[in-house]
Amino acid sequence: MTRQRSAEELRVLREEFLVRAKATFDSRRAGIWPGREERLVTFTEREDRACEVTDALARWLLEEHLSLDEGADPGVQVDCPICGGLVRYDSPQQAELEIRELKTRRGKIEYERAAWCLYERLVCRAWAGQVKELIAALEDESAGC
Repeated sequence: MTRQRSAEELRVLREEFLVRAKATFDSRRAGIWPGREERLVTFTEREDRACEVTDALARWLLEEHLSLDEGADPGVQVDCPICGGLVRYDSPQQAELEIRELKTRRGKIEYERAAWCLYERLVCRAWAGQVKELIAALEDESAGC
């Protein structure tokens, strides 16, 4: 379940977005790559720069939206993101979080969310270990060919 932002939170977020958008626009107007002195000359250079700065804004918006998810700020109980099983904690501060890296169409973003339940962690780790063993066995088998 995604929580809703308050009117004040939306106002602050909108202001932050406008600051970022203005900085993006100003860098476009200057026509200079950050950290470089030469100006953008070719269409490809200009297109690359436009895509780079707008993709950064899109990634920021996605990260902000993901931060509203229940798993990003778990209470004393949260649903496992894999099996949906209930994970309970003594206090919200004890909730185990993991950082996930997500590949979006606009690049990679990081998302901190509640960790999987113990059952899923054990099953997935065991499965991953079996897969590694199987791959090693197949590689050994094919080396003899």
